[in-house]
Amino acid sequence: MTPFRRVAILWIIVLAVFAAFAAVWQPVHHYQVLHDPANFIALAESLEATDPARARAALQTGITRFRPPVARPYARLAAQGERGPVAHLAEFYTALQAPPSSRIEAIANAGRNAFDAVVLPAPSKDAQQYMNTCFATLGRNLRFGDAADDFTFRQKAGLLWLTGGGGIAMGEIGTTGVQCPVDIFVFSAGGTGGTQGAHLLLRGRDYAKHRRGLHAAIIDPLIGQVVQLGTFDLWDDLEEAMRMLEFLDGAPAGSIGAFTVSDDASLNMTPALETALAGFGLERQAWVDRTPRFFGLRYSFAAIGVKGAAEGTALQAWSPAEFELDGRRYPGHPVVVGILAREDSTP
Repeated sequence: MTPFRRVAILWIIVLAVFAAFAAVWQPVHHYQVLHDPANFIALAESLEATDPARARAALQTGITRFRPPVARPYARLAAQGERGPVAHLAEFYTALQAPPSSRIEAIANAGRNAFDAVVLPAPSKDAQQYMNTCFATLGRNLRFGDAADDFTFRQKAGLLWLTGGGGIAMGEIGTTGVQCPVDIFVFSAGGTGGTQGAHLLLRGRDYAKHRRGLHAAIIDPLIGQVVQLGTFDLWDDLEEAMRMLEFLDGAPAGSIGAFTVSDDASLNMTPALETALAGFGLERQAWVDRTPRFFGLRYSFAAIGVKGAAEGTALQAWSPAEFELDGRRYPGHPVVVGILAREDSTP
C-alpha cells in the first residue's frame, strides 16, 4: 500500500469518527440547551404542537422563575387559555417596546385595562400621594416622564400593579392573614434606578434613604408606626449582612416588615440572612445561577411581610436586571408592592 493510500485511509477513519461523534453529540447538545431552565421559551415553543400541556407548564415555571420583561412568553401562555394577569402583562411588555409615537398611549391603555373589571376603593390622601411618588419614579425609569401627570388613578394603579405582577393588595398582607393598619407602598428600581430608585412610604413619609443597599422598616401591626429602621449596604462588606441579621432577629413576632432594594443588595446576601427574610414570609422565587434566591445582581426587589408568617405568604415582587431572548437583551424594570388599608382597620 502506498503512503498516499495509507494517509487517505487514515483521514477517512478520522472523518468517520468525527461524523459519528457529531451525530451523537449534536442531538444531546441540542437537548441540553433546550432544557436549560433559562431557555424555557424555546422549550415551550418546541412542545406546543406535540405536547401542549408540557409547553404550558414550561411557560408557567419559567415565568415564575425568571419574570422575563418581554411579551412573548405571556402572550403564548394567554393564547393557551391561561387566566389571570398574563394577558395584561403581555400587553404591558408590548407597550414598553412600542414605537415612541404610540408608546405613551399603549402604556396608558395597558394600565387602564389591567384594572378594567376591578372595583377600586376610593384611595386615601396618603395612598394617592404614595402612588404619585412611585408613579413619577416609574415614569422617569420607563421614559414616559411628564406624561405621567395625565394618567388617571386607575391607569396608575394598573401599571404599578403590573410591575409587581399583582403586587397591590386590598387590606391583607399577601396571604398572611394579617390586615395592615395603614397604607404602605414599597418601590424598588434596583440597579436601573441607582440610589434614587427606592421608596418606602407610610405614615406620610418616605423612609428609604438615598443610599445603596437593602432598606428595611419594622412596623407595629396594631398602629402602623415604624419602630425600627435600617439601611444595609450588602455590596460593601459581610459585616453589613451580620448587622441586618441582628436587626431582623430583634424584630418582635407578628411585626410587619417592609423591604426594598436600592441599586444592589446581592453581593453579601448570606444564607443566614436569607433564612431571616424567609421568616417574614418571603420566598426565594428567582432562579440565579440555577439556585433559588430572593434576587440577583442589580435586581429590583420589594416586599411586605409579617414576622413569623409561613414562607411564601408575603407580598413581594422582583424584576431581573435584564433578560436575554434570541440574542437581544431586554432591561428589567422597577417593581411596586402596596397595601391599600381597609377603612375599618385604619387606627
